[in-house]
Amino acid sequence: MYVTSYVPPYVTPYVNQGLEKPPTLEHHINLFSVTGLPSAFSAPRMKIFGMSLHDYHRIKHDGFNGVQSHLMLNPSVRKSASSGLTLSAAGIVKPEKLHAKARKWKRQGYCCATIMIGTGNESLPEAIALAELTLKVSKEIAIPIYLELHRGTVTQDILIVQGMIEACPGIRFNADFSHYITSYRWCETFTEETLRTIEPILSRVCYVHLRPANSEHIQVSRPGIQEFELLRYLLIETFRLFRKNAAAGDVLIVAPELLPAITGYADVEKSSSGHKDRVNRYQQSLDLRSFAQACFDGGAVDPFSNGKNKQVSLDGDNDKCPLITISNPEDWSILDSVACKQAKHIRVMLGNGLTSADDFGELIASYQRAQAQDERLCLETMRNTITHDGQRTLALQKQYPDIQLSLNVAEWVLGKEVTVDQLSTQRKIVDALKNIVLINPLFSTAEHRYDGHQQYNSTALLSISVLMERIYTRFYVKLWGKISAPHLPMR
Repeated sequence: MYVTSYVPPYVTPYVNQGLEKPPTLEHHINLFSVTGLPSAFSAPRMKIFGMSLHDYHRIKHDGFNGVQSHLMLNPSVRKSASSGLTLSAAGIVKPEKLHAKARKWKRQGYCCATIMIGTGNESLPEAIALAELTLKVSKEIAIPIYLELHRGTVTQDILIVQGMIEACPGIRFNADFSHYITSYRWCETFTEETLRTIEPILSRVCYVHLRPANSEHIQVSRPGIQEFELLRYLLIETFRLFRKNAAAGDVLIVAPELLPAITGYADVEKSSSGHKDRVNRYQQSLDLRSFAQACFDGGAVDPFSNGKNKQVSLDGDNDKCPLITISNPEDWSILDSVACKQAKHIRVMLGNGLTSADDFGELIASYQRAQAQDERLCLETMRNTITHDGQRTLALQKQYPDIQLSLNVAEWVLGKEVTVDQLSTQRKIVDALKNIVLINPLFSTAEHRYDGHQQYNSTALLSISVLMERIYTRFYVKLWGKISAPHLPMR
């Protein structure tokens, strides 16, 4: 009789403390959160030559268990050990460099690593290959490596992530929910169906980057009730699944990652003299650490109770061009409303971004019938709709060339973290579109909406974040000028 040994597929493990204790949280702080802080704030500071031993001790004393590197910001192995702080790694990694990076992290004693890999333009087979590479390197080097959920990387599209999970069920993630909150406008669109869709992702989260966000800004310094409510719910669901899946001694690491003004992420105060941090990001990191622990210890919150997720709505900002939401073919009765009857154009948000275009046949057919009867209809290019990004919209219009568009390029720039070096590609996509009947002239960088009419003095122009805004402004104005279509009034 022959016995065949079954070797199960590799599953990226949680970090484990090696103790017979129930699964718990471990709190790290990303070093970017203590970089570039104004001198007026009391906080540890990461500088060009690192942090003082006193700063490491303060981080430990304030309740953090470890520190996480960020790009070129590497913690001192000696000072961290002296302070009793664990090390975790973060990085933007090219596929061909991942093995060498992992060996370095392992050698320096990092407990795990979170990585941003890919560009977000990968096909599903290419994305699966990156997941397979991550699993292979993690197994060979014996260090947990988690793919970060991040715009502008292989994980920016939830549909792609679902395909990666199906092909590589052992892959695990670092959840930076801010990217999906912004990209999919979750403060307005998150529903129970969304939760069911992303549960396979949440059940594979082994690390969390904490950053409050909303649909207009990837990093919010003073989050409101709605923003905190959604983040709380996502954390509680993630922690529930962690408890369900983890074993004794496993930890889920939670790390505030609040970036400085120079990155463009920070929610800043703007004046003619430039951009300034609104808050002490270290103090906000302490608040977020306490918030996450309370979510782990406390009860559930229902984010669907205040009615913000209704499926059909009117946008009252512009009564000449109302914005309507159509999720089902039956929703077209809204065209009988007074606002639509009096409108010059009717902008339509059609479907959602979590369903592939192949599944939208009936909904698109209903739109085509409606547009044939009412030429005022035009699809708004909007995140978390069938026009979620430029590539999808271009493919849609190639298949249905008669579809009219209301163009809002800022939606795509913010939704996919279109950086300055990618603007030329974005321009080519727009140039290939047809039937643009209306322009929504909103301004956005890859991280936040902004007022394109802000005036800066000559000193402010030395700021990288101010310079980036000016580059994006020139991009939008030049792009709109090439299109023969009326503009919506600026809001």
